[in-house]
Amino acid sequence: MKLTETIYLGSEGRATIVPPSLPTLVVGIGSPHGDDQAGWEVVKQLSDRRMPEFTFRKASVPHAILDWLHSELNVHIVDASLDAEPGVRRYSIRQQPDQSLQITQRQTVNADFVEMAFPDVRSSSSHQLDLVSVLQLASTLGKLPRQFTLWTVSIDQSYKNDGMGPGTASLVSECARQIENEMRNA
Repeated sequence: MKLTETIYLGSEGRATIVPPSLPTLVVGIGSPHGDDQAGWEVVKQLSDRRMPEFTFRKASVPHAILDWLHSELNVHIVDASLDAEPGVRRYSIRQQPDQSLQITQRQTVNADFVEMAFPDVRSSSSHQLDLVSVLQLASTLGKLPRQFTLWTVSIDQSYKNDGMGPGTASLVSECARQIENEMRNA
């Protein structure tokens, strides 16, 4: 049985109890090129597992998710990342009373969460917003989901334009397994 958790939402900054039975959306962000298709492939693997209680979508750019978000939703976003160490990483994102976003990462060793600084990358155009900007816009519009999880799959830069590399393919399968386990045990 999953316990509910307390998170802070809304401009009033009141604590809200989140029920474990929110509808779930899983979005893979990526492209059909090389290792960047990791997010799309995770979504494909999950949708192939016949889980009709969940919705799966693919997006080419982060701002595409704005139309799909609303506050009464549990969202998992999967995207490729260039990290120093290979692996699958899970981040929990919550809106704080001051409207800032708190981003914590689950440590794989002990499953604890630690607060972390998310890269402060800003886009120069509204035609290509980065994920943090999209989340801040969703918050401003009152569409930031109550439960939001970001999953990243480390990719090999050498497979940018070729097919997906074997290391990334293995991590994609691991990411799909972790997300399925979390969603089925929610």
